[in-house]
Parts: sequence; C-alpha cells; structure tokens
Amino acid sequence: MFLKIDTSSPTPVYQQIISQIKYAIACGTVKPGDRLPTVRDVAAENRINRNTVARAYSDLEREGAIIGRAGMGSFVADNPPAVRSRTARLMVSSEFDKTLAKAYHLRLSRPEIEDTFHERLNMINLPEKKSKERF
Repeated sequence: MFLKIDTSSPTPVYQQIISQIKYAIACGTVKPGDRLPTVRDVAAENRINRNTVARAYSDLEREGAIIGRAGMGSFVADNPPAVRSRTARLMVSSEFDKTLAKAYHLRLSRPEIEDTFHERLNMINLPEKKSKERF
C-alpha cells in the first residue's frame, strides 16, 4: 500500500494515515469507488495498533472522504469534497515548499524556477478557472 508511517515523527500516526489517504485521493492514486486495505492489513503492514488505523478510517468517513460498508470494507467516496478542495490545496502548497527549498539549495534563480514551473504546468491539462472557494 501507499502508506509510509514515520513513528519518530511528531505527527500522530492516525493523522499521518489520514493525510496520506487524502493525498492519495487528491492525486488520483486511489479513485472514487476504490476499496482501501482493511484496518487489519494496514495495521499489520505498518506494525501499528489496529485501533489507530480504525480511528483514522473513522475520521475519514466522518469527513466524507471514504465510505465504510459493513462486511465489505472501506471505499473512497464518489465525491470527497473535503479532499478535493482545501486539503488538496494544502498538500500541493506543502510540496511546492519542498520543491522551492530544493531549488534554493541548488542555487536556481527565480526566473529558472518560474520557467521550469511553467514548462511543467503547460504539460498537463488543468481547468482554466475554478469557482471561488473559501479556504
């Protein structure tokens, strides 16, 4: 699975799980309707307590990002609004920060960074305008 838990991180494990699943949804790694690994499987694979994973899944379900179906497992919701808006933007901002830090340490100039960003942006097809959302 795509989860990488860092037990030495100050971020609680259940929050790491939540963030990583939201990130996977926002990036399209997991798509609406996809079944997530069971609580037991995530706990065993990452050597963490099942209750920790269950808490993360419960929080994600409460937020509407996933849907739990008794006896069937947990699935990515058809339209997880919390993930598609604020969370996605925060995750992208965090990645930008890391990339900018790397560019700084590699001593790239602002024009070089901007050119590289625009080249990469032009390679993908994004909608031109997004409705105004409050973050």
